[in-house]
Amino acid sequence: MAEILVLLVALLPNLQHLILNDSLFPQLVFPAAASALDITRIPLKTLDAMVVPPSIISVAPDVETVHISPQDSYPKMPSVKRVYFRGYGSDDNVDVKKIISSCSSDLSTFSYQTAFNWSSVDQSVAKVLQPRTAVELLTNVCSSLQSLHLDMRFRVAFDRDSQVEPMPSLKQFMRLEELFLTTNSLYNGSSSMVSDQEFLVNLLPQSIKSVTFVDPEFPPPPERLRKGLLGLADARRDDGLFPKLQELRCDSRQVCDDGAIKHFFSQVGVDFKYQEFPTLDWSYSRSPLPAVSPRLAFEAYLEEFEHHAPGPLPYYSDEDL
Repeated sequence: MAEILVLLVALLPNLQHLILNDSLFPQLVFPAAASALDITRIPLKTLDAMVVPPSIISVAPDVETVHISPQDSYPKMPSVKRVYFRGYGSDDNVDVKKIISSCSSDLSTFSYQTAFNWSSVDQSVAKVLQPRTAVELLTNVCSSLQSLHLDMRFRVAFDRDSQVEPMPSLKQFMRLEELFLTTNSLYNGSSSMVSDQEFLVNLLPQSIKSVTFVDPEFPPPPERLRKGLLGLADARRDDGLFPKLQELRCDSRQVCDDGAIKHFFSQVGVDFKYQEFPTLDWSYSRSPLPAVSPRLAFEAYLEEFEHHAPGPLPYYSDEDL
């Protein structure tokens, strides 16, 4: 595969977007083949790869955007300013820390999205990236980050309040314009010193232009977000805060159908409306998961995996031949 890829790269001198879906990319073959064809630099701007090959990065110093997944280590990518990470719940907190330290100190976009999690909510939430951890890891790029997307929606069967740590303030992110959050990152069972009504006002920086809220499998009571939105509208109207805020999106019908919220935001020139945000692992027409215990769910998962996994060839005796 690597030889074919090198030939394609050689035939496409203006290649700017490369997608690699093979996680077993032969790292050792590409450098030799590229050297044989005298490929020392490619104008790649976007790399979408299950595993980021250092051999590609070494000849693509101008890559600015990467779409990546967990891996043991990441090559230095000093020109990368936009990161789109797809987590599988292995230990996303550790992986994200590695990624951020490998990228530019002028990171402008960070996006995190969970993939399907089959374990219980208590097990899953310990593996996905915690919002508080994400903010702490991104503190070093708070002067450059413009877009933050933390999508923690994953499928679980139990209605339990996940132990998500309170979301810290984003006031220090002075250039942040776009924000995407799950509602349980804001309102959950963890203690907070800020009331529901004041939470969004204390969370958002004055640079914010667009905010999106999506519900997880078992969302917090819609009344909590409703209070936060009304508090935000009051701050815009009475105190002139958040002057750049232009739009609010939410996938909760109960919140978006509230006439008072629509009215108050329309008065201050903010477009507030309902919108769905499906992903490959998140459908709005999904059926509830069966309420089985985590142990039984894990055993069922292993059984299904073993059933479809390639096994050894069947044994045939001499008489069968």
